[in-house]
Amino acid sequence: MAEPLFSVRGLKVALPDMTRKPLIGRAPLAEILKGLDFDLPKGSVTGIVGESGSGKSTLGRALVRLIEPSAGAISFEGRDISHLSEAELRPLRRDLQMIFQDPMSSLNPRHTIFNIIAAPLRQNGLGDELKERVAEALQRVGLPQNFASRYRHELSGASASASASRGRWPCRRNSSWPMRSSRASTCRRRRKS
Repeated sequence: MAEPLFSVRGLKVALPDMTRKPLIGRAPLAEILKGLDFDLPKGSVTGIVGESGSGKSTLGRALVRLIEPSAGAISFEGRDISHLSEAELRPLRRDLQMIFQDPMSSLNPRHTIFNIIAAPLRQNGLGDELKERVAEALQRVGLPQNFASRYRHELSGASASASASRGRWPCRRNSSWPMRSSRASTCRRRRKS
């Protein structure tokens, strides 16, 4: 069996419980994640489902190391990243990124979809052939190339979600790009004043 993209063993995350903080002193810790064990295979799509407050976002933040795990191990592509320093994480940041639940909040309303997708490419030194790279990214998520010139408010929810995922992941070296099975919904047209 191939090495998993992520391997998680005994992952625990405890955060300060500010609702129980005494007037003087530190807040007690509330254990959010309690000993998770799982593997995420390369090229797979995995859904994390749970009630509000069940720790889905905390898990995502721990996997991309936006928060420090209290215990356990997180391996990314065979390398233990559980307790790496910020300097050691910096080279991995192009591969560890979050896609937020609300796609509209992930997209800057002042930028075209082209600029949103092109920004991480430029930032990571992959700015050559931007038009071709952006066109390929849009095609891979089932959006036509003319969406590159559109703005956030001109997209449907499904189109915005696809665009947001491309804006976060075009730099991934060995990624299997997220594919959308349904075609993009029609976009809202701008009203002329």
